[in-house]
Amino acid sequence: DWIDGWETKNHGRVWKLDVEEGADAPERKETEKYLKADFSKYQTNQLSALLKHVDMRVRQKAQFELATRGRDGIAEFEANIRQRENQLARVHAIWGISQFARKEQNHARLLIPLLKDEDPEIRAQAGKWLGDVRYKRAGDALIPLLKDEYARARFFGAEALGRIRHQAAVEPIIDLLRENNDEDAYIRHAGSLALARIGNAEPIVALANDRSRAL
Repeated sequence: DWIDGWETKNHGRVWKLDVEEGADAPERKETEKYLKADFSKYQTNQLSALLKHVDMRVRQKAQFELATRGRDGIAEFEANIRQRENQLARVHAIWGISQFARKEQNHARLLIPLLKDEDPEIRAQAGKWLGDVRYKRAGDALIPLLKDEYARARFFGAEALGRIRHQAAVEPIIDLLRENNDEDAYIRHAGSLALARIGNAEPIVALANDRSRAL
């Protein structure tokens, strides 16, 4: 903290919070070992297993290393997506595939089937990252997320459709905002921002006299 107020003073304090009786916990020692380790020397299957580790820092370190492994890395991400026992490993695999998609966007196609996954958070994550890498070919597949029972899926679906400027999503997003009726501020923001990004003014102007105050 900055001692008194938020102005920069070129000095301050760093607070450390700890649980003293947990200092010798096996989990802590194991995590310390992995955080210090050189993951570039690990086998691909070892890194894949670490996507299931209890500590997020270890999982993400393994993910980032797998994202440098080309086809082998993609294969491990796909394998982790197919398994159903560990949700977090699936999430990190989605993030990893998105890293590949930043370099070669066609890899994002691997995420499209996940928009229909039985796990709602997986649907949400797939929508989020398809939008983040601006994968335009996912447009029509993203539209059903706007009616998903899971609010995070609706939010990320609207956000993604705005990021890729999918014109066919204008009316479905308007329907989303009407049904939301200002109840969820996050969805209201995602929907309105998506319409602004798509940039089709005519259907928006037509809402001026709509009975829905939300619209």
